Amino acid sequence: MKGFDVKKTIPNFIFIAATLMALVSCAIGQNKTGKINGVVFDIMGNVVPDVTVVVTTGTVLKSLRTAAEGEFHIVVPVGISRVTFEVPGYSDVVKLNRVRVTSGASQFLKVVLKAKKIKYGKRPPCPEPCIIL
Repeated sequence: MKGFDVKKTIPNFIFIAATLMALVSCAIGQNKTGKINGVVFDIMGNVVPDVTVVVTTGTVLKSLRTAAEGEFHIVVPVGISRVTFEVPGYSDVVKLNRVRVTSGASQFLKVVLKAKKIKYGKRPPCPEPCIIL
């Protein structure tokens, strides 16, 4: 039976430990997020600012508002996301239920909102003198 050779064992141990540390740091360094970017327009092609954008991925919910140029940018976890868009004066909430976000990638969305229909009713009574524009 051979004896224990410290000179050979320590370098081997250091090599194995360094390899394991490198593998662990690679696993930890993996990007587990992606981006959703986009622009919100109305049906005439004008950008819509101040739209509330809510992104839900699993149990993670993130919310933001579009910029003056109608743009939005958000970092979200990898997976299938549900994205909703809502702003007063436009039709009901727009929902995109299956937006796939992959690791380190960007998903671009172009969203078009319809204006709400305005309901006209009876004109309220107007005391004299009354100016109707």
